[in-house]
Amino acid sequence: MSKHRRKRIKKVFLYTLGTIALIYILFYSVDRMYGRHVNQKNSKETISIECGDIIYKVTSFMMADSQYPHCGSLPGHLGIFLSDTTISVFNNGLDKMLVAESSLFNIKEKKIMPVLRINPAENNYSYAVGRLLVIKTHMSDNQKKKLQEYVKLNCGKPYRLLAKKNDSISFNCATFVWNAFNSAVNIDVDANGGKTVLPADILSYFMKKEDAEIIRF
Repeated sequence: MSKHRRKRIKKVFLYTLGTIALIYILFYSVDRMYGRHVNQKNSKETISIECGDIIYKVTSFMMADSQYPHCGSLPGHLGIFLSDTTISVFNNGLDKMLVAESSLFNIKEKKIMPVLRINPAENNYSYAVGRLLVIKTHMSDNQKKKLQEYVKLNCGKPYRLLAKKNDSISFNCATFVWNAFNSAVNIDVDANGGKTVLPADILSYFMKKEDAEIIRF
């Protein structure tokens, strides 16, 4: 390949990369402006939450407010609420809610904490109000107890981004939620039943249910 051709390919590649970056920045800016509008519109809502309900973080405000939130869920993040209460979105009551989750970071405290743990929901979700979902799971008291026991038994297990679906030694956010429901209450919450499970697969499972109750806040 000639030197001139290599320079031309490099130039085209850089232009393409720059165009993609500009489109992303534009979309990100528009999405965040939309998010501020949505937050103002929903500021007086209250939400009843039960143990076993799932908190889900969508990447995009616009997709979270659409009929296709699972399409805006790359990467997405989710965890399981461990208590029953009612929160006010206006007062951002996430600091009073405990969530079990497997994640790499504690965003609020700016720490790397790569383990399955129980912590206040505000740690990894409060900054994303407006693109959060509460997935109502309607667990019975017995199912809630089993989920809580499963969480306590597995707390402290390491986070692994590429954890396998059936891996019970390490988890990512989606494999933890899938394993918790599958092992504790015998519910397969993977929409497509494949060898891997992503956050969007779990959201899609609940969206397909006839009695689906998914609340954005």
